[in-house]
Amino acid sequence: MTQAQQAAEPPKIDDNPAVVEPALIKVRKYFDLGKTRPYQFRVNQLNALRKGLVELTKDFDDALKKDLGKGSFENWMCELLMVQREIDHTLMHLKEWMADEPRDTPFMIGPG
Repeated sequence: MTQAQQAAEPPKIDDNPAVVEPALIKVRKYFDLGKTRPYQFRVNQLNALRKGLVELTKDFDDALKKDLGKGSFENWMCELLMVQREIDHTLMHLKEWMADEPRDTPFMIGPG
């Protein structure tokens, strides 16, 4: 395999707790910093997810065929297109969903 072919392959992560656990800790620390809270961060992540789905459509199709025996049209219609539409729906409503919602404060805790 040439170096160019190796560079074009997506990264593979072993299903190994010794590999997964440090990655999970790193992601949790990033989340705890609050960097995932801003609207624009979330929009960028959703757009990147959509872009990845489009770019990796063939890989997803091949995997679904191999693992589940599903046909290309079924994969596109029931898996990939559905996720893309969910991303679109989320982007349309994200600001609304992120808006603060006032809540009544119980009398016993005063002006909370």
